Amino acid sequence: MRGTLAVSLTMMLLVGVAIAQGSKEQQVRKSIDEQYKAVVDKDAATLNRLYADDYMRIGTSGETLSKAEVIKILVGGDFTVTHTELSDLKFRLYGDVAVVTGVSTFTGMLKGEDAQTHNDRFTQVWVKRNGGWQMTLQQRSNMDNNKAPSK
Repeated sequence: MRGTLAVSLTMMLLVGVAIAQGSKEQQVRKSIDEQYKAVVDKDAATLNRLYADDYMRIGTSGETLSKAEVIKILVGGDFTVTHTELSDLKFRLYGDVAVVTGVSTFTGMLKGEDAQTHNDRFTQVWVKRNGGWQMTLQQRSNMDNNKAPSK
């Protein structure tokens, strides 16, 4: 009887942890979706809320940009994103920290040039602060020149 009770309590605990993890993953996913929509909409207020004050972006060439620099680029008149799509998302949750990897495909244009579609693999670090999720770090790697490995 005690063995059955112990197994039942352990299973209930594991189910509770799985539900909490799933809920956190859904919350982070919602924040990611908000962030990409804000990029398309040029919504500085939403980006300011979702990017932590100590946010840093490491770009495809290794350059680093601060929160203010990234928001200025994204909402300024020189760069426009018209479409984004995410794929291959993977979430790793560590309490109130989430590490997210995935691929973003986006269509955009710089300074009135023709629109181009790009593919980037990204890593993002999200931290739960002040009741919401904020991105603290993002690193992007350009996949446009990658070719499938030959066999």
